[in-house]
Amino acid sequence: MKKFLSLLTLALVFYSCSKNDDSEPEIKITTYQVISNVEKQETTVEYLDGTMYEVVVFKFIGDDLAGEDSLDPIAPGKVSNKITISEDIEKIKLSFKFVPRESSVYDSAERRYLASYTFINKNSENKVVLKESSMLQSTLKIASQSIKEFFGGQKLK
Repeated sequence: MKKFLSLLTLALVFYSCSKNDDSEPEIKITTYQVISNVEKQETTVEYLDGTMYEVVVFKFIGDDLAGEDSLDPIAPGKVSNKITISEDIEKIKLSFKFVPRESSVYDSAERRYLASYTFINKNSENKVVLKESSMLQSTLKIASQSIKEFFGGQKLK
């Protein structure tokens, strides 16, 4: 009888350890990260090396602006921290400047926007990728030039 109770106890322990309890759903969150896949640029303009400064990510529900996140500068080849966003956000748009406030050309440097929106996949890790061929614009509506064209002319306005 002792052997039977010992075996039964052992069986219950193994069963409870191996049981997969599906009653608690896995908590999923929606996140995004900004990735700079541009190469470091060599220019004569101080600070203008491809780093994104004053990074702002605009969050939208439909066409309505629902909020924004400010991120730390992102250097060429680097990735931002992972940002958690609410489930109702449908798309985001990246905005930044190519020079910091310390730059002598800061006042003439326009804010740039990635021309395309990044549509959000719910309960996933979303990526906003800036590439050499990414189209930039100076407003939320009008696309103007690619990063490669921007640095080829080293123009700020």
